[in-house]
Amino acid sequence: MNAVCCRWINRSLTNPKCTLKLCGVHRTQAAFSHFSSVAYVWGAGDGGQLGTGSQESSPLPVKFSVTEEQICQVGCGFGFTLAANAKGNRIWTAGLNTFSQLGRQLTGGKHNDPSLLQDIGVSPEAVDLSTRLPSARILQISCGRSHSAVLMDNGTVFTFGGHYQGQCGLENLEVTFIKKLTEIPSILGNIKQIACGFDHTLLLTSDGKVFSCGWGADGQTGLAHFKDEASFRLLEGALKDVKIKQVSTSADCCLALSVEGEVFAWGNNEYNQLAVTSDEEQLAVPTEASLLKILPEIKQVSAGGSNCVALTASGELYSWGYGVLGHGREVSFTKTPQKIQTFDDIDEVVSKVSCGPDYAAVMTDSGGLYTWGRGSFGRLGLGSSEDQWTPKKVALPGQVTNISCGVDHMAAVVGLLTPS
Repeated sequence: MNAVCCRWINRSLTNPKCTLKLCGVHRTQAAFSHFSSVAYVWGAGDGGQLGTGSQESSPLPVKFSVTEEQICQVGCGFGFTLAANAKGNRIWTAGLNTFSQLGRQLTGGKHNDPSLLQDIGVSPEAVDLSTRLPSARILQISCGRSHSAVLMDNGTVFTFGGHYQGQCGLENLEVTFIKKLTEIPSILGNIKQIACGFDHTLLLTSDGKVFSCGWGADGQTGLAHFKDEASFRLLEGALKDVKIKQVSTSADCCLALSVEGEVFAWGNNEYNQLAVTSDEEQLAVPTEASLLKILPEIKQVSAGGSNCVALTASGELYSWGYGVLGHGREVSFTKTPQKIQTFDDIDEVVSKVSCGPDYAAVMTDSGGLYTWGRGSFGRLGLGSSEDQWTPKKVALPGQVTNISCGVDHMAAVVGLLTPS
């Protein structure tokens, strides 16, 4: 097995002025002759996750090399990358495949022997969904440490990859990995959002209910126990009779935002990243994050590993927990949320936030991308492996429409416009 397999951490052509609509993003642009939306990746490359044909890392964005010109969604796991086309019937995958997390089998090995399975695919190849759901398109991709979930616009969810903790939600814990995209068993409610942690998975239904499965040692399933759970189960606790509109997880802690603006948390709390009054290190039941009540109206929450971030309706960012929090070197721990001041001096409004295990990224309304956090492997896309203590803009050739923070690498969908 390649050494990296063991390195765990723990965007019609119409009038001169037209509206561009791609994957839910609208932009007013001058007349153009050609438009494409492509994926860019950066950070660690030792698993082949950058799709460059090699295992070299890159501290600057490089194009995820696929023939598809209309990429809509991206997902980054530990050492692997997924990118979906806008038509919604194809996923391009590259990187580690130890647990079939690419949704396809790699054969040939170093000696081009078709009987030998490979652990690494350094170039993206397609996994076709058109034969299974011809008219459906991919709404969202989420990746964990060794597994992934794909949400279609008809509410169907496919999971694949590592299932050793039950994280694919396919019931049988004796099956340690899922070789191909497999539809999860039906649950009550139409699914509107998916979120993968390291080794667990969350589902959010259109009626505001949250389901989970997978590893539970830190309480991250929120099911009132610390055991592994191989089937999706309904969360209750403080979520009972509450309508949730967004969930977030990337490592071993979880956040949920209600339609009323309340935030709930569960899972790992070793660094006070759950914003609860309790100092318990693991919470197995959803609990109100009461320390966030002091904030203005919250629009989105994002859970990292040892810290978390909230985005308010007015575009302000607040972070708490431990690590590189975006406040400068002077603040590496805070139990209560503190405002990230950088955007007070920038003429851009934050529209989305996404956390990796120990770094974070935000998109702005003008299509900009800013990152901060631990810079190992060049995962911040800023040209170095140094830590970045306040948000800094990533140089990209177009407007960012979608992002994903993996463990050691990151990806963004960028809209490229060629004027006529």
